Amino acid sequence: MGRVDELKNRLFRQEEHFEERVGDPRLDPAEVQKSPHTWADAPQDEIQAFWLRKRQRRRRAFIWGISITLVLVLAGAGAAFYFLQNVGRVNTKNVDLEIIAPERITAGDRIAYEVRFKNNNQTVLESVELTFDYPEGALPIFGSPPKGKFRDRRDIGRLNIGEERTERFEAYLLGKEGTKLTAKASLEYRPSNSSARFGNDADLSTLVDRSPIGVSIEFPDEINVGQEVVLEARYVSTAETVFKNISLNLEYPEGFEFVASDPAPQKNNNTWNLGDLSPGQSGTITVRGVLNGTANDHKNIDAKIGIFNSEVNTWTIYGDAQKIVLLRAPLLSIDAFVNNSKDHVAAPGESVSVTFAWKNNLKVTVTDVTIEAELAGRIFDYGSVKVQQGVMDGATRKVVWNGFSSPALKFVEPGKSGTVSFTVKLLSDLPIADANDRNFTASVSGRIATNVIPQGYEGIDISGKSSVTFKTTTRLGIAARGYYYTSLLPNSGPLPPQVGEETTYMITLSLSNLSNDVENVVVTTGLPSYVKWKETVNPPDAAIRYNANTGEIAWDVGLLEAGTGRVRPAREVSFQVGIIPGPNLVGTSPDLTGKIVVNGRDTFTGQSLQGLASKITTAVHTDLRVLPNQYSVAP
Repeated sequence: MGRVDELKNRLFRQEEHFEERVGDPRLDPAEVQKSPHTWADAPQDEIQAFWLRKRQRRRRAFIWGISITLVLVLAGAGAAFYFLQNVGRVNTKNVDLEIIAPERITAGDRIAYEVRFKNNNQTVLESVELTFDYPEGALPIFGSPPKGKFRDRRDIGRLNIGEERTERFEAYLLGKEGTKLTAKASLEYRPSNSSARFGNDADLSTLVDRSPIGVSIEFPDEINVGQEVVLEARYVSTAETVFKNISLNLEYPEGFEFVASDPAPQKNNNTWNLGDLSPGQSGTITVRGVLNGTANDHKNIDAKIGIFNSEVNTWTIYGDAQKIVLLRAPLLSIDAFVNNSKDHVAAPGESVSVTFAWKNNLKVTVTDVTIEAELAGRIFDYGSVKVQQGVMDGATRKVVWNGFSSPALKFVEPGKSGTVSFTVKLLSDLPIADANDRNFTASVSGRIATNVIPQGYEGIDISGKSSVTFKTTTRLGIAARGYYYTSLLPNSGPLPPQVGEETTYMITLSLSNLSNDVENVVVTTGLPSYVKWKETVNPPDAAIRYNANTGEIAWDVGLLEAGTGRVRPAREVSFQVGIIPGPNLVGTSPDLTGKIVVNGRDTFTGQSLQGLASKITTAVHTDLRVLPNQYSVAP
């Protein structure tokens, strides 16, 4: 048992006696400074220091309290501001918009588009409008195709927070194989607490992987220049339904001359309205024509089938095809020229020279070659034909050269070439009976051949053909007349004109135009310094201008139609001028105007035109009531 335990036992025994301590316990505490019992016992500087420390502690506590309060207030305000901003604010990224439709279709299929949209913002969207643009060439399920863009607008109204909607749009899609047809959707809206409008866009493309209507071109791969050929455009429908209002179009190459077709075309010799095509229906369009050009040229022939909108002149194409043909020089070649040109523009009354250049491209000699030329058009003066080394057949209106009239054609060796020619005059007075007689053209065609086929070429067409077509320009005319006695613009003053006194005259300008429309027509003239502009014009709304600084008069006519002055009334304007003669003009008939000029552009030929009229003097011969002795100025 330890001493501690023994001590515990003794403490709980009765009448246990403990010996006195040998000595008192001694503590040596650290020296402790006694505090004063009252402030009166403390020094004054200690009292002031105590209160200073206390005030500083209170101030620090107050500042910390204010700071913490401000932080809490600002944090709360920021949170509230963020919350309010996001509640009333619209982010277009939080508006979903998508178009759902098949990725691939067959042309003519009925397709349904689903346009889905959802409001993921924390505010309601108001005045929501959905616009859907159908792909180009789409047709409505019911009714006629729209004249403009095929578009559907729908008023959605209100779109709540988190609300999702779907709108359905249906149409028939048309297009040629391999094309992508794109539909577009646009969603416009405004937040419920704002007048600002926002918008989202979406689009979707659908591939036309098959066209139920096909077209093909049957045409030789190579032909001779100037050879008449047959072109076949074949079409077939493999659709399961009827295709309505189908048309077929052929784009001929440059130099192709249409002769005839079966069936006959409805427009421009190259467009056929096939009507409605039933499932499995097929057909062929046969075209005859002559293809001219240069040897070794490649020519393209294009065909397309679909729906033609005549109001806007556009096509919705279901199918197309192309054929490339190579032009070869004929074995006997011939080339036609008018005035040594392929693009000559002739004037009425002009004498033109027609030339045919020929050549033997065979490797053998050709004998008894004949060249025939034929004129086509209503503007030739057939009685004026003059042929060199040939004859004119008046019955057939053909010019003929052969080995008798032109010895060079009797024996034509390989590679040999030459020319034959004739001249013919065009009618000065073109055959114009009504407004449809306009834009006159004429053509000359030639053919070289022989009835003696060289050995080794039996059964081969060695002949050659060529033709040239040329346009005729119009005749723009102007006439000017002077009057004293007229009720249209009454005049005054002495006749004959007298020195120092004013006499007025009316000037009338009259325009005529023969056969083609003329645009940008302007008539100009001028007044001498002694002639005054009287500011009187008839008709009053005529676009006539006078420059007082230069004395120039300009009449802006604009478009002058073909047949003006022939099958339409002449275009006229009248104006009044006054003259106060000086002594130096006594005994003369002074000018009232300068030279009169009209300028314009022929819309058919593209040529610039000009017409002239003599200036008007006081010798007004067109006014029969004015006597010759009243022409000259009197003292």
